[in-house]
Amino acid sequence: KNSILPIPQAERYTSRDWFRTLLSWSSSVILRRIAHPVTWLTAWSVIIVCIDNMLPGGFPIVSSKGHVLLGSALSLLLVFRTNAAYSRFQFGRRIWERVTAVSRNTARLVACSSKELGAAKTQRLAGLLCAFPFLLREHVLGRCTNSNRLLRLLESLLDNDALEGLEQTHNRPLHVLDLMSSEVRDVPIQPLYESRDRINFYSHISRLAETVASCECLVQTPVPLHYTRHTTRFLSMFMLSLPLVLVSDYGVLTIPVVAFIAWAFFGIQEIGLWIEEPFRVLRLRVICNTIGADMAGTIYGQAILPSSTPGKAEERGANPEIEEWSNDALVEYDRLMELFLPSSRLRMPAALRSRPQERDLIAPRLRLN
Repeated sequence: KNSILPIPQAERYTSRDWFRTLLSWSSSVILRRIAHPVTWLTAWSVIIVCIDNMLPGGFPIVSSKGHVLLGSALSLLLVFRTNAAYSRFQFGRRIWERVTAVSRNTARLVACSSKELGAAKTQRLAGLLCAFPFLLREHVLGRCTNSNRLLRLLESLLDNDALEGLEQTHNRPLHVLDLMSSEVRDVPIQPLYESRDRINFYSHISRLAETVASCECLVQTPVPLHYTRHTTRFLSMFMLSLPLVLVSDYGVLTIPVVAFIAWAFFGIQEIGLWIEEPFRVLRLRVICNTIGADMAGTIYGQAILPSSTPGKAEERGANPEIEEWSNDALVEYDRLMELFLPSSRLRMPAALRSRPQERDLIAPRLRLN
């Protein structure tokens, strides 16, 4: 039976989740984030209701025409704000789509040129390519890149010289790309590795550098604060004056009505504020692990899987250097798969590693694609 590695997918809402969603209202993330304004507005409505009950003739009647006229303008402001935030979310998603696609294409180039690059340089390029998305993730999130988890990951992928260089630079993703360029530049021109092959490598590395610039542009250019502040002030004044309009008609019911309207309006605004920073919403860790696993499968998969060319397996078994590279690639492939997908069962049984004939029979089942 073949082992299948599904694409990681986020939880999606369905109609069957309707009742469960209503019951989980108290655990809503949006509700927790807007609890402060909703609580204050609810308390304000309680004060208005108490004043209305204490006054002999009740609270003076306030016309609702102003709120009717301004309600449409407030709704448009909130909708435009949410649309602008969703556009930023889509832009961030497309950036990481490019990171995934270009990384896979670059890994395919490394795999095709592994013989010309040599085993050591192929391994260094593979480590740099696998480390790039993780460093980019930490770069755009603004978190400390010396976290224990990331440090252990980098120590598993990079050599000491590369690690020392990362400690001395402020833009680590670009530094990794510079190291990749240096590795490609040092490869001598060969009959099967010409100048155009080197230029092709440079082109893919440049595309990865463009994704770094796109991420930085998205992080450094938020929605103008004047728009956000004006919307917040407008919404706050609208909600603060709303109990004055409703108390004469609704009485005590003004309290739950104001609380519900505050939850609805501030919730819409908070959703826009939340998705405005797409890198904090997207599952970047899952994307990075997927890219790392794809790099391992593409770069080292060609060395451990039998070629479709007739006689290629026999050639590999007859050549000690090729057989040694195949065994080393198998170990590296197994290590990287354990690093990025610890729950995966795509690794070969240990008993088959020392038996090339049986390994070649089972290897096609381990293909990632």
